[in-house]
Amino acid sequence: MEKISIIGNNNPEIGSPQQYSIFKAFQIATIQSPVFTNHQEVAHWEIHVLERGNWRKTDGNSKAGDSVSYTFNQKSLTRKGIKLVVTKGNDKGELIIKTKPAKQPKINKIELLDVNKHKVTQPLSYADILYAKAYCTDMEGENLFFTLWEDDAKGAGHNKVNQLNKINTFPVPAKVKKGIAEARFNMSQYTMASMIANMQVATGDKTEGKTHEYYVTAEYFGKLEASNNVNLKNPASNISPKIESKNIPATHQPKTIPKPPNKKPKPPAPAPKKETPKYPIGKAKTKVPDLSGQIVSVEIKDKNRKEITQNPKYGEGIFVIIKTKNVLNKKYKLNIWEDDTFGKHDLLYTNIHVIKGNEQWVYVSLTKEMQQTGEVGNNRNNPDSGEYSMEFTDHQELFVEIEFADISMKSSTVNVDANAKYKVPETSRSKAVVQGSNQEEKSNNKCRNCEKDITLEQIKAICVSKKDTKGIETCLIEDDTMIKKALPFLNKYRKKVGINTCITKAHFLAQISHESKFYDLQERFKYSSASRMNGIFDSYFKQFGRNRMREAERLSELSLKKENWPEVANAIYGKTHPNGKKHTDSNDGWRYSGKGFKQITWKGNYEELEKYANKIFGTKYDWTDGDNPYKLKKNPQDAITSALAFWGKHNINNVATEASNGAVKNLTALINPALDGLKERQRYFKKAVEILKVNECQKIKGTKAEKGEINLYKIDTQDFTYSMIKENKESNKYQYDVYQNNVLIKTYNLEKNEHNLLPFPESGPNWGRFGTRDKGGDNWVNQKVCAALLGFFYSLPKNGYGKMLYFNDISANDGRNIGHSGHNLAGNDVDIRYPGSGNGGQTFWRDAMKAYKNEATFVAELENIISVAVKWKFIKNYAYKKGIKNTTGKAMNVHQDHFHLGLR
Repeated sequence: MEKISIIGNNNPEIGSPQQYSIFKAFQIATIQSPVFTNHQEVAHWEIHVLERGNWRKTDGNSKAGDSVSYTFNQKSLTRKGIKLVVTKGNDKGELIIKTKPAKQPKINKIELLDVNKHKVTQPLSYADILYAKAYCTDMEGENLFFTLWEDDAKGAGHNKVNQLNKINTFPVPAKVKKGIAEARFNMSQYTMASMIANMQVATGDKTEGKTHEYYVTAEYFGKLEASNNVNLKNPASNISPKIESKNIPATHQPKTIPKPPNKKPKPPAPAPKKETPKYPIGKAKTKVPDLSGQIVSVEIKDKNRKEITQNPKYGEGIFVIIKTKNVLNKKYKLNIWEDDTFGKHDLLYTNIHVIKGNEQWVYVSLTKEMQQTGEVGNNRNNPDSGEYSMEFTDHQELFVEIEFADISMKSSTVNVDANAKYKVPETSRSKAVVQGSNQEEKSNNKCRNCEKDITLEQIKAICVSKKDTKGIETCLIEDDTMIKKALPFLNKYRKKVGINTCITKAHFLAQISHESKFYDLQERFKYSSASRMNGIFDSYFKQFGRNRMREAERLSELSLKKENWPEVANAIYGKTHPNGKKHTDSNDGWRYSGKGFKQITWKGNYEELEKYANKIFGTKYDWTDGDNPYKLKKNPQDAITSALAFWGKHNINNVATEASNGAVKNLTALINPALDGLKERQRYFKKAVEILKVNECQKIKGTKAEKGEINLYKIDTQDFTYSMIKENKESNKYQYDVYQNNVLIKTYNLEKNEHNLLPFPESGPNWGRFGTRDKGGDNWVNQKVCAALLGFFYSLPKNGYGKMLYFNDISANDGRNIGHSGHNLAGNDVDIRYPGSGNGGQTFWRDAMKAYKNEATFVAELENIISVAVKWKFIKNYAYKKGIKNTTGKAMNVHQDHFHLGLR
């Protein structure tokens, strides 16, 4: 046996393909000793790993040939030893491999596997389990987000054509472990999947055919990677029955005629169905009423929700208002067509919606693409030629078509394909256990009390006085008329804003108990103490300077009589108040004073909540102008939905996660920054915890830390917010949970030093440190800046910047200024190298901008980055050039190689 040398990299980077070839030690061949004794022999390659002192051959890594390629994965970094072995005839060679991490995180590939985790080689059924396995490099511990799509596009990869074909509404998160993240899709749970697949066909196809094509995408930090496709049998296809073969002698077997290539005929252009109801927009002629009576009416309004008095313009939008009956929760397809006098109608818009109430408001943007699709051709013999002409008219006439989909739960169960065999999992457990395991987990995680409606009895037991000398509590709801009528709407809509657990119900009811006691739906303006009034409405009285107490005494005296309350409100909430710019009418102060169960104030808030409620609850609300604001105190539905809209709009659920006084304080700060009535709110909450049995709730058991164990921050990258949801002043341990689209994607555990500073992580998915660390450290931040800075970096990819940034100076471990003046606020300020810079070697402004087309492009990139920082409250910012948005325009010379972010 002779020794073979292996030529190739013995220190490869994971995720990068490496080429290895053989070379024999003896260079000169002789008859007695040829280079290889048999040139016909094939070289065989294997990878061995060291385990417990012995070398073990790995599965699936055998290859043949004089030159082969290997790509090492994340798991290879943890191996005690890796050996590449090649044999050719009697000759053998070995190469010890030591892998190194990749320079950038990467998803190398995504595999789709069946229930037994084998490669999919034949069409699956809608009863099967599908696994998606993503192979990653340098992403250990990170979360990927998997989405299943039905494919109607040509070619590989994810295509925007498939945007309507998303199967799972919420991405499936999976953590990367040993270089692999794995997601599970139970196709039987996606009852709408086959219907979605059949609603739209690929370009050039007439029907979906016998199979539906699916693929999976994995998203990491704004980057998307797609798998190859797998086929599922189409339950709706007309599959010919199988014919049993007869025993025909071989001599009499008919000749096999090869099938011609399966060329799909060009499909006809989409056209509206004859029987579906249609409604004109503007002067369009096409109109067909709904003969079934399910659709009462369809109206079209302009972008301002007003009647259309002139033709809408492309680039704007319209509202389609659909009034229905007896079709609640049914899905329908909304189509908008261009009404052609010549040729066929052009489909401009199509989307699937769900009937959520008797009145639907659907907003549709009129895009440039719609305009181009609907343009009339010059050639009357070929009106769909796409050649634009203004010969016939100066506008396009549109109409709306409503098409109900047959999507009942019963039919989807019946339509499971009988011809596709269900793959039985290779396990000793019975089918029933395997199929029901996912449902078991759901039921185990449910709390029956979470699912129950809120009752009037519970509300009356929570909104009570302190115990008197005899230990008796008294209900504070003097009149339960409004809350009785509002209760059905509270239970109908509360889950839409996340009030769906015992603890969130307790927080909501406690806050409303203090705000209005469930009956007092108009803010009271009786203040017998001028000093108290002066303190509560400080933002109004401070405009009077030395005369503020005189004004407070005047209004306090007026407030003693109820008939004067409008005058008091018009002063306090009038146009002279900093928040009263929209209060142009002399009575707007009273009109937009506190109303409803939550006591909503200020016209701007009424406008925002009206818009939010219309979007979330699917019912039209009008709370602004004229007498509409008074609906919040006169109409039970408006009174409660305005409170729910406030809760959802301000993401209050994010802090309603703990049964503690600290949580009530953090939550109250979002409702009343002055923390007015905090002790009473905490008392109501304590009572709500008792009445709703919050401590028995299954959903709050098993949390990461018991009360007071650590300090916990929640960072929401979508809303640019962070909040402290657990506090323990005795603990130096801090946990930062980063959320994206309400899904936890990363957790950082840090420890505070004796100077109340935390070490900011020196690397992340899109950031690193510049140069080497200064003596004593230069990456120390205070707890709030740590949350804001993590949020800033994690939100950049979703806001237009997906490249790396490198920071250098923050503060020393004792808060000292280690760079230049401005860093002496103990961890409030951060220096970051300009985009286009590396992590080593000084890169000035003039050099960094060379990575861009020109300076204007470079400045636009920088301004976008800083604008994201501003959303995280970094507002004292510096850069090299004057005029950069959101910077001070000062101290420019010292910022030639970096920009400065300061949290204030």
